[in-house]
Amino acid sequence: MVLVPFSILATPFALSYDLTILAVPLAFWVAEVSQQSARPYEKSIMAICVILTATSSGAAMWAGLPLGPFAAAGIAYLGVQRTLVSRSHKAAG
Repeated sequence: MVLVPFSILATPFALSYDLTILAVPLAFWVAEVSQQSARPYEKSIMAICVILTATSSGAAMWAGLPLGPFAAAGIAYLGVQRTLVSRSHKAAG
């Protein structure tokens, strides 16, 4: 779940057609949330990331800076958080 957003963050640019690959970690997140409950902030972050991905071209022209990396960073953050929490649960139990 973290390889895709970090690969987007490693590139010097992230255009709207590059951001379509963020659907892969989104699908994994949805599958994981269906088995476990989501934390309250996760749904908000994921919604913001989806909106940023959908509007990145127009928003980039308006704001003058690319907003796509922010969506990738948000999804990467969620992936790292979920990985750390699942590892701590496995170590404790």
